[in-house]
Amino acid sequence: MAASLDSFDKTGRVIPDQERISRLPLTMAWWSLCSAMFYIFIAASLATMYGTKNAVIGILLTILVFSPISVILARRSIRDGLSIELLSIKLFGAKGGGFATLLVAVTAAYYAVFEGSILSVGINKVFPAITYFYSCLIVVTVTSLMTLRPVRELILKLNILLMLVYFTGIVILIDLAGSRFGWSSDWLSLLPSQPQPTGWWHCFAAYLGVASLLMVVPDFARSGKKDDVPFHVRFNFGYLFYCVTFLGSGLVGIFLVGTVRLAQISETAVLDATLAVLGGGVGLLFVWVTQTRINLANFSISAMNVEAFAEQIFGVVCPKWVGNLVCAIAIFGLMLFNGVFKYLIVALQYQAIFICSWIGVVLAAGARPETDGAGSRDWRADGLIPWLGSAACAALLCYRGGDAGAIAPAVSFIMATITAKLIAMRMESRLRAES
Repeated sequence: MAASLDSFDKTGRVIPDQERISRLPLTMAWWSLCSAMFYIFIAASLATMYGTKNAVIGILLTILVFSPISVILARRSIRDGLSIELLSIKLFGAKGGGFATLLVAVTAAYYAVFEGSILSVGINKVFPAITYFYSCLIVVTVTSLMTLRPVRELILKLNILLMLVYFTGIVILIDLAGSRFGWSSDWLSLLPSQPQPTGWWHCFAAYLGVASLLMVVPDFARSGKKDDVPFHVRFNFGYLFYCVTFLGSGLVGIFLVGTVRLAQISETAVLDATLAVLGGGVGLLFVWVTQTRINLANFSISAMNVEAFAEQIFGVVCPKWVGNLVCAIAIFGLMLFNGVFKYLIVALQYQAIFICSWIGVVLAAGARPETDGAGSRDWRADGLIPWLGSAACAALLCYRGGDAGAIAPAVSFIMATITAKLIAMRMESRLRAES
């Protein structure tokens, strides 16, 4: 596990073959991402807003879209050993790549805010004497301390145990919920108060915001050995992972919200259902323990990319503790906003736009001819124009809201892919003419 930790930390260089890690450490590190409460929360929220049927259709579409893209990114990353930082420098330039690392930092912080807020609300509900403010302070402080290398290495070594606790706890949670509140199929037919014919597309569009998972594929996959490519693309970065992560977690969330009779359905319905079934103390302990790994990953990824951004854009090499401190302060401040869960859903929509356009450029880059000094230029217009240009156009659609906002991520992806490929074709024609 120490080897895997070193590999993930060294994002500024290509990992040579002799430093690649074996299947088990990489598998445990990658699969730790599937246990985020966010995947349970988002499915339950979408089911209450658009109905179970539409939520499940959105999940299935997400799996069908994400899985092949993830496989392509994993194959390339294992082959080339490029991290998100290095890949972005290659596509957007030494400084232009800083925007991609900033996007990853913000995205990881976004999930840290969500997971941290869930824990903070849980602490406040179970121990009312501890206000939400101090609950947030406790969560951020403890998680920040966990990013220290000795503690982080210990948690990574406990990965298998923590995963077993998570999956065992989910099974017990489902069994107790059904036994206590009655087994029925009502959760399969949840309906919104105002049905929408395009509800399934709105659910799919919401899940596109979770495309941040695709952005971090390179940082994990590049640590794998080239001989293990068949295993990794089938078991780790293919359909199996996304079925468990999205469909499995999603059905659990919908079941809990549809089965446990809550006095009021709110943004914290999944947490409320968990506390109602397991009891306050045990429920809070389960949520905290099972989210230790994912929140540690969120804080660590955010801090590492803040450091990379500062170095790329400003040429400042920050000590690790500075990056951790900056992220901790930002996350703590965002957790204190009123209506934190509502603004996170809005942020998810815009996040989807920039991530989908980034993925479009990355996929199209395979057809782009290499040029001398590609990574030495500060800015690469052939990468930045398709990415930021398509994202800006799609953001205008998102601002309009409604059905136009729902198609914005897909529009950004299509625009970025087509634009990047047209630029690649033009570059290739020019190189042929020069030769």
